[in-house]
Amino acid sequence: MGMPAVNERGATSNHSDEFKKGRILNESKKKRMMVSRGEIYWIKDTHKEVGSVQKVDGFRPALIISNNKGNYYSTTVVVVMLSGQVEKAMRKKLDCQIIIDTIVGMQVVMCEQIRTVDKVQLDDHITKLSKEQMRAVEEVLKLQLNL
Repeated sequence: MGMPAVNERGATSNHSDEFKKGRILNESKKKRMMVSRGEIYWIKDTHKEVGSVQKVDGFRPALIISNNKGNYYSTTVVVVMLSGQVEKAMRKKLDCQIIIDTIVGMQVVMCEQIRTVDKVQLDDHITKLSKEQMRAVEEVLKLQLNL
């Protein structure tokens, strides 16, 4: 339990309560943050590591694929996960994956790993794909989803 503090109204509160309020405020700001289709972010991955779902120190790069209107109004975004295991992807040659060159090096866009994540899970912005790269990802998504 934290030490009691007196706020501007003269009421006592707990430091831990103030911390929680600050955290909630920061989370609500993040939920209103504007993100765009085609941007890549580090996301806090809350899924347990199971099977072929990988994560590094609890963070994974992910590409936002949801539309911008939904990105503006919603507290969630739809993403596909990325991987730096390019050689492995080249050996497998899966139709549901595409290799792209990004500011952090070559990445595999794994269109078979589509997730909805809360904007609170978004961490640092990495980069934004070019229109040509995004069109290529969209073609692979169409194949993956049989559209």
